[in-house]
Amino acid sequence: SLENTWLRLFLIISFYLFCKLQQKISATKLALILLVFITLILSLCWSAFIYKRLLIDPLLPSFALIFLFITFFIQKQLKTEEEKRWLRSAFEHYISPNRVKHLIEHPDSLSLGGEYRECSFVMTDLANFTSLMEKHSPHECVNMLNEYLDGMIEIAFKYNGTLDRIVGDAVAVIFSAPLIQENHRELALKCTLEMDAYAMQFVSAKNNQGINFGITRIGVCTGNVLVGNFGGKTMFDYRALGDPINTAARLESVNKQFGTRLCVAESTLQGCKGFRTRPIGDLVLKGKTEKIKAFELVSEERFTQPLIQIYIDAYELMENYGSDALCLFKQLIEQYPDDSLSLYHYQRLEDKLVNNLDINATIILKDK
Repeated sequence: SLENTWLRLFLIISFYLFCKLQQKISATKLALILLVFITLILSLCWSAFIYKRLLIDPLLPSFALIFLFITFFIQKQLKTEEEKRWLRSAFEHYISPNRVKHLIEHPDSLSLGGEYRECSFVMTDLANFTSLMEKHSPHECVNMLNEYLDGMIEIAFKYNGTLDRIVGDAVAVIFSAPLIQENHRELALKCTLEMDAYAMQFVSAKNNQGINFGITRIGVCTGNVLVGNFGGKTMFDYRALGDPINTAARLESVNKQFGTRLCVAESTLQGCKGFRTRPIGDLVLKGKTEKIKAFELVSEERFTQPLIQIYIDAYELMENYGSDALCLFKQLIEQYPDDSLSLYHYQRLEDKLVNNLDINATIILKDK
């Protein structure tokens, strides 16, 4: 009949249009087109009845279109989810998982701009890796470095840190970006302690293999920075900009002077309970004019050792301008000759006495 022919032709055209459109437009726009089609069907059927006295059932083509829409909608959703999984899997090899998740859930964040936010930064660096490269083949060095970095990055991700960048053997991690983390200081400190434990185990394992693998030095700082996407129209990078980042890098660097591995700014320790430290001193870092108070972060096990307790007593004496601090530091280096921080203070205080300078705990240092 004419009605069946018209219905078949209409459904064929509708199916063809839906196949083309569903690949190019969103499900919302496809639903609007569906409404237009159904409205058109109802109008045509009504007009046929009023002007031509033809009774055409509008329900069958309308339900057929709705069925087509539901089919295509489900197909589109499944395809979208598959693409999201593929993107997450692919980009997690290049970007932090929390950053990938944030981008997928908030695609509108893919735009230039930034905001000021308080973040914590963990900067690591591997000592003497360049000299290690001279003694081993490129293949061996790459495998060692990848194994080391894999463990360090895994720890950063465990505490929901965002990997800012990898520069050679150095790793930079941000906390409280892109998602705000109220406990970002605590997360950064826990991450630092676990990274240090992992790095020391890695060194021990490599030493047992006859490989002189270097120690890892870490600097930690907290402060307000500008975080966001920076770059241009064709390409941009998610990054944090500000003085705390440079300070964390400087604190990592000064570990070499003190013989420490973990140097933490006072700004990160504020409000954090349960973490053990010993004071290093007031530092004026390279390119800075204001001093910051720095501490060595130590494990709970190491904190209970007599060395730390005697050191804290000696530091308090020095802080109160006590000349007896020199004797206590001398006692320390006699009992613990490997403690470079005690040796540093002893040599500094001895130099002050030789030059008739006041002994005090205000130690203004220039980063070398």
